[in-house]
Amino acid sequence: MFEEVIDYLNQERGVLLVPVSEFIYEGNVDILGQSFNMQIDLGKGFPKDFPVIRIINSTQFIPHSSYNGCLCLIDKDSVMIKPNMPNELLLDSFDRAVDILKMEPKEQLQEVFREFYSYWEQIARKDVLLYMNLPNAGIHEIREYSAIWQDKCLIVSSSEEESKALLANYMHCNFQNNDIHKIPCVRIKLRTSVIPPQMNSGITWGSIRRFIRNNITGSQKMKFDRLLSLELECIHFILILVIPSDFGDQYACLWLHYKKMNRKESIRNTTNCKIDAISALRIDSKYMLTRGCAETSLENKAVLLIGCGSVGGFVAENLCQCGIGKLDILDKERITVDNVHRHVLGFSDAVTGGFKADLLKSRLEARFPYVEIDSLNYVDRTAETFISNPKRLKMYDLVVSATGNPTVDLELNDSLFPMEEAPSLVVCFNEPYGIGGHAIAVLKNGACLRCLYTDPISGGLVQFQGSFVEENQSFSKTFSGCAGSYVEYSVLDSQQTAIITTRLAIEVLKGQCGHTKLVSWVGKADNLKKAGFKSSEYYEKLIQSKSAYVEMDIEHSKRCKICGI
Repeated sequence: MFEEVIDYLNQERGVLLVPVSEFIYEGNVDILGQSFNMQIDLGKGFPKDFPVIRIINSTQFIPHSSYNGCLCLIDKDSVMIKPNMPNELLLDSFDRAVDILKMEPKEQLQEVFREFYSYWEQIARKDVLLYMNLPNAGIHEIREYSAIWQDKCLIVSSSEEESKALLANYMHCNFQNNDIHKIPCVRIKLRTSVIPPQMNSGITWGSIRRFIRNNITGSQKMKFDRLLSLELECIHFILILVIPSDFGDQYACLWLHYKKMNRKESIRNTTNCKIDAISALRIDSKYMLTRGCAETSLENKAVLLIGCGSVGGFVAENLCQCGIGKLDILDKERITVDNVHRHVLGFSDAVTGGFKADLLKSRLEARFPYVEIDSLNYVDRTAETFISNPKRLKMYDLVVSATGNPTVDLELNDSLFPMEEAPSLVVCFNEPYGIGGHAIAVLKNGACLRCLYTDPISGGLVQFQGSFVEENQSFSKTFSGCAGSYVEYSVLDSQQTAIITTRLAIEVLKGQCGHTKLVSWVGKADNLKKAGFKSSEYYEKLIQSKSAYVEMDIEHSKRCKICGI
């Protein structure tokens, strides 16, 4: 079969590729007056995968090419390969290789910056990775930092304290040892989009210096010359070159090693200098949030989460993942082993007998280094005591109640709604047996939460008016008496409710929710009815309309004692 597809390629494209081994074919291909020695390897899974195409012994720079000449033909994850069409697959791959080789210099530059990290990684040391916890580089910046090096971990932050905290808390470095090294580090933002000299045996410190000076401003040159005049007995020096491009800033990092013990020598005059390219990985919060499609606008927002049970635990995790800068968690309960299959915490957490809030704080801090989290571990952790002092609530941009307790939710509503400059409130809870879940955003310029619990005739409190189950039913189950009672719903139900709650909370924080709003997801009633319970008329209407998701603005209830008009 391989000979047939190669013959087809030779005939269709007017080339002559001949076998050099069982699976490999080779030949010269003329492109725009240049001859390229092309090698096609069909032994790596073809035709279930793309062929491997290499350019052999080329002296010119080729974009989308690895260190051994292999061309990156296409994003394999975005294309469906048709193994029953091998001729077309080889032809398409060959044409893509030719398109790469035809690129004009300007187009080549664009392609390099599109995948700059991959190019730099090919020439970088494999045993070192520089973690950069730095803000975005300013225009024409040249700035000094100190990189911290320990146990093969290399990190540079705005301050040494930040670097040491990240190394100790997340990279398991032990600062009781004396093997911590501080390395001078300079970050320079170049003024143009240029490709650094390729690192090879012929590269010199002099050529790197000239490259930098040719691509920085006059004011940067003065600072750079001052740095070069430093006299050191032992040089360990890191250069971070920030290169602007249409695809954002790219980072080319160099590690200079030089040792001369008999006398001091300026960095400029260093001749015996080894230069290593090293890969750099940004870990600053803005980059990580942007890369994870989170909300950088939420970094300065503070949220109070009351209740971190089955729903609240997932809400807390979601808020951190979405970019919240400060999260306070209040919950009086301890996690128990019989609840781990519908909680974000697990068995190893439960056997400690610890408070949910404390254990969740530890879990989230280990995963999200830039979120400030407080588990509010007072002697009295009850929500009732905390909200009895409404001034505490003014510290937050948003209060989220995931207690599932309407009494607590209504107390929060009654405290916040009349308060000047009060935070908004989001309330969430599951319905039993997976029939659905709700999230309610209460805003000052809309109805309050009590409106949804107010009888329009008497003004008394009634069951939640958006409920999916008929009133006056008790859903508590138990295996071990009152202490072990629970309401049946699964972890998937809790996650679904947590998702709509988090989305609604972010809308509120970003000012995109202009009115008190109820958001509900609608599940199936099979398990509810099988257990002998009844769904509400409201639910049955939603089912008939085949609604899986409901969103509606809530109007004032004239009988509401808090916001009635």
